[in-house]
This record gives sequence, C-alpha cells and structure tokens, in this order.
Amino acid sequence: MSEKVLYKPIEDMFVKRGYFSISSRKKLPRERVHSPFGVDVHGVTKKVDVVAFKGINDELEAEAVECKLGRTWEAAGEAIGQATAYQRMFPEVYVATEASEDNLKHVESLLRQLGLGYIMVGKDKAEEIFPPSHNIRFNQKEYELQVKGKAIALLAGYEVLGIDNFQFGRADKPYQIWLSSLEACNITCSYNKGVFWFGSNLEKKEAVERIFSKIKAKELYDLLHGLSSEYRFWLAKFALYRPKKYIQRSYSNAKTDSQNGSFKRLIMLGKM
Repeated sequence: MSEKVLYKPIEDMFVKRGYFSISSRKKLPRERVHSPFGVDVHGVTKKVDVVAFKGINDELEAEAVECKLGRTWEAAGEAIGQATAYQRMFPEVYVATEASEDNLKHVESLLRQLGLGYIMVGKDKAEEIFPPSHNIRFNQKEYELQVKGKAIALLAGYEVLGIDNFQFGRADKPYQIWLSSLEACNITCSYNKGVFWFGSNLEKKEAVERIFSKIKAKELYDLLHGLSSEYRFWLAKFALYRPKKYIQRSYSNAKTDSQNGSFKRLIMLGKM
C-alpha cells in the first residue's frame, strides 16, 4: 500500500475548512483536472504530498503536508527531513501518518520543537492533532517566488471563476502554473518565476461581444490607464494555445493571418 492513500482524506479535511487543496495523487475519474504542487528544494524538483490554500482578509494561508505510511513513531520520524525542507517556503507545515498521538512517543516533542504540525489519518478520515507553530526556517522571498504566486492563481480560479469553470496545469513545475476558464472568450492566466500574465481569447466573436458589451469603455480605459508602468498591455498571436513563445503584434497588425486557424489571438496584460 502506498502513502498516497493518505492524501485524499487530508485534502477533504482542508476543504471542509474552506481551503482549496490539491495533492500528488492521481486524478480521480470524476475530476476534470488535478495536479501536484511542485517546488524547487536545493535544485531538485519536489512534488509536495498535499498543499492547501485559503485567502482571509487579503491574507493568504498556505499549508504543506509531508506524509508517511505507518502506525508508529518511526513513520513520523522519517517525514521530518522533508517536512523541515518545506518550512523554508511554506509558513505552516504538517507531518501526517497513521500513528495516533499516543504512538508518537518522543517524536511528538521533536515535531513541536521544530514548529511542525501533526495530522493523523485513519479509516479514510484525517484529523489535526496539533497545528504548526513558529517556523524559524521560513524565508519570505522563497515563499513569494515559489508558493504565493501559484497559490493566488489557483485561488483566483477557484473563487472567481468557480470550481466547475476553471482548469489549470504545470502546477507540478517549480515557479510555474497556468489556468483558464472553460467558457468561450475564456480568461487565462499564467505565472512564471514571479511574472503574471493575464489574457482573454478574442476568437469567439459572439462571446467577445456578449462580455465586452457589458463593460463601459471609459471605465475600462480608466482602469487600464491607472496601472503602473510595471504593466504592459498588447495583442498577441500564439501558434499554440499555451505556447512557450509568442509573436507580439501591434494593434494595426492584429487582424492579419485571420484565416490561419492554427493561431490563437489574445489580448494580454502582464506585470513585469
């Protein structure tokens, strides 16, 4: 039996608390999309067993969980090394095993001393035994570069677009993620090493007219005009839907190649 059996109950525990949670398990048949959350740990890509995110009053809560299969204190002890590595980029980190609090023995005091929380999983149910405490390893810069940006993108899809109207990918890659809505004229977002790009597909004329007809031109102009010089706004043509490279077009050239069905035209907004 694999430790992956622990992941879903932990996800469910966080979801009941109002978090958006994903893990390194395989996508279930009823799920449209699911992905591990990848981070860079000393030059090595690691897929965190379980992550959970929640926005509260403009603040972000970010949780990471390192799981080990086993009903004794040894399992919890084996998880400590990886869990403390995650503490550098996550403000709160848990260890999760099948061991009850009584079976943790002396490892419990070590977990508490290190600032790690503990989750017990049994009978397809996860229970927080004690929460994480002060994290002396936490690095704000690593958190913002590796975790915060990707978490904000996921929460935007979850809270703004809705769980049934968004999809995402490349979350398993460090520093990267993309997401989009499913509707025509869909909203897209990508994040790569600290840079956000937002866009909207302009190919569906009916959808564009329906959506943009509800927006007052002056309000849109004032909104875009009020952005700082860090932002760029342009039209672009993509050879693929989500390519690694793009060809920038001016407004006057944006209508060229309109007969080429292999290209996608998007309106883009990016913060440098």
